[in-house]
Amino acid sequence: MTRRLPAALLLLAALLIAFAEPAPAPTVKRPLALRALGPFADLYASIEWIRFGVGRREGDWMRAIEHGENALRARPEDTDGWQLIASVLFERTSPERTPDPDERLTWLRAALELTRRGEEVARDPGSLALLRALFLLRHADVDADTRFPGGAEGARRAALTSLERAVRLGDARASELLDALR
Repeated sequence: MTRRLPAALLLLAALLIAFAEPAPAPTVKRPLALRALGPFADLYASIEWIRFGVGRREGDWMRAIEHGENALRARPEDTDGWQLIASVLFERTSPERTPDPDERLTWLRAALELTRRGEEVARDPGSLALLRALFLLRHADVDADTRFPGGAEGARRAALTSLERAVRLGDARASELLDALR
């Protein structure tokens, strides 16, 4: 009987560890309503991602982004979510989609800011710094009428800064790209 008690305690501890929800990073501050949802926060986030997809398919960018932001409030550590919304914002920087260069710059700034916000809470902040660099490099190459401070060269310099940050955050792909660009 005495041998069974420690074995049962070990089994219970193993089950608690195996099925425990990982604790969010200490910098993550979820709204009280989402903290109260507990394990249902993931379900809420999944529903919001479905709504995001519907809004995107219907061409309602603002609604899609709003639902994506709601999903990120529920799961702020979700690196893929930050990347997805930032990519949707960046899609709008194409001269074909947005003819006005000032409006393209607004979309670019929104995408860059979103990657910065995500870096503070996401599981893989280096990926977001790398994505920011890729956005800036693409913008410098594609947007001939860029209004980015310093023009295309300013965007390239900002991209190098983002790549260096991604390297400091441990992203090996950023290191390879930085070496190739230098």
